[in-house]
Amino acid sequence: MNNLTEKTGLITGATSGIGLAISVLLVKQGVKLFLLGRNFDHLKTELKKIKVVNPPVFVELDISNPETTEDKINVLKEENSIDFLIHSAGLISLNLIEEATIEDFNAQYHVNVRAAFQITKLLLPNIKESKGTIIFLNSTAGLESWENLGIYASTKHALRALATSLRKEMQEFQVKVTSIYCGSVDTPMQEKVQSSRNNSYHSELFIDANQIALIILNILELPPDITISDMTVLGNKGQ
Repeated sequence: MNNLTEKTGLITGATSGIGLAISVLLVKQGVKLFLLGRNFDHLKTELKKIKVVNPPVFVELDISNPETTEDKINVLKEENSIDFLIHSAGLISLNLIEEATIEDFNAQYHVNVRAAFQITKLLLPNIKESKGTIIFLNSTAGLESWENLGIYASTKHALRALATSLRKEMQEFQVKVTSIYCGSVDTPMQEKVQSSRNNSYHSELFIDANQIALIILNILELPPDITISDMTVLGNKGQ
């Protein structure tokens, strides 16, 4: 198993949902982390509840802005080694194709696909050097689609293609690339989805984000000669 206390990682979308859960879990493990997000209040509150041996670095960043993203990531990568990258940032808006706007499409594409591509590309030299791991937190919408979900699903299908190609390109450099296709997870994003459908929200019906975090931890701890390429995680509570 890999000793994660000797590793350095970067997590996007670290301030909410699965990103927050894996950030807290890895801080507990003593991992050196760069955490990307826009508002760290909730995350900092959660970190106050645990013993923090290796304080994370908070990088305030709107990843939908490519110029700012490039500037901040370039500074970070010049000064640090990066052993793993976890893409957890995501944006969703439910719309009929007929009623959706180009602004709806662009907003989701910029966060869900373009930013993941840009940050990965910028950090690849570091990750190749460390023979590291890249994890794309995808969705079952990256495997199929449903009504009102066409734009979001198209971005997640694109993310799947990006990760699959990258995995094959990076194999000779011993860089691991994993896609995790999550079902319905108890997150603020899920609350937004249910609200848009006029459904009452019952968190117990959805996958606990902390369970996804544990899966990610297990992937990061795998020995160097084992890769999980794709994993689908579904709940058993009717969602």
